[in-house]
Amino acid sequence: MHYKGYLYEACIKEQGSGGFHIVVNKVMKRPKLTSEVFKKVKFETENENRIKEAVRDGARAYCAAAVMEFANTECYPNCNDISRALGKYGNHNDILYDAFLK
Repeated sequence: MHYKGYLYEACIKEQGSGGFHIVVNKVMKRPKLTSEVFKKVKFETENENRIKEAVRDGARAYCAAAVMEFANTECYPNCNDISRALGKYGNHNDILYDAFLK
């Protein structure tokens, strides 16, 4: 629970009152997760579970968005390169990792 609280605090410090908190409240439609829930009353009834679920889902949403952004860049390998790497190595991890580092 404390690590999830640290993730939330880091997101708030980096993005202010927007960003992660807006994603959780507005986009993911979790209105009961106000900023106060994450601070003072995090261990009251049901708040702990709500926080865990929201941070987990929010982190997954950020990861999915990052993958979609990466797929739209010019560094993302084309279908032929991915198929070739999959046939040669049995996976496409290396080609995607190298492209991501670029």
